[in-house]
Amino acid sequence: MKRQMKHVSKRGFTLLELLIVIGIIGLLVTMVAPKLGKMLRRARRTACKANLKGSSSAFHAYSQDHGVFPEARNMPSAELGESDPPPPPPLTEVMSEYVAPKALRCPADNGDGKDQYEPYYKTEGISYEYNTSLGGEPPENARMAGYTWVLRDYEFFHAYQGEDGAMNYLLLDGEVKGLSFRVP
Repeated sequence: MKRQMKHVSKRGFTLLELLIVIGIIGLLVTMVAPKLGKMLRRARRTACKANLKGSSSAFHAYSQDHGVFPEARNMPSAELGESDPPPPPPLTEVMSEYVAPKALRCPADNGDGKDQYEPYYKTEGISYEYNTSLGGEPPENARMAGYTWVLRDYEFFHAYQGEDGAMNYLLLDGEVKGLSFRVP
């Protein structure tokens, strides 16, 4: 007696089918990746603006308590040498009671190698430059100057070569604006 053997067909994917699927996935990734990068940069820009807006409240509270804007250096690590009177302390020291250090960091200040720089926050403890001309001024005197800025990004963190970008500014009235430009 002969046994009848059933022929079970095991059908898998052929190499050609797998290559086609991988090619389609690769094509989809190349289409989506630039949009995800732009969304991430927009999110960083928005978080930066939120940090500046929070700093606005801190400057308002400081000026309410002291009657003037803080006298501070715009860059903490600036080598000022010996002087009489001694140089003012860094902004991070002066404002330590009013603003959390994390709020003084722009999320786009990451030194990701595109501009070949170390993150300012890592070296300075702050991502923003302070307008030192406001130091010691009562808020009502400073307001007469119009669109005066209080803090701004140290660098053009929100732009990459060949793209439109922005440098965020905290204005005296508490508004946060982005200055748009094209990086050469």
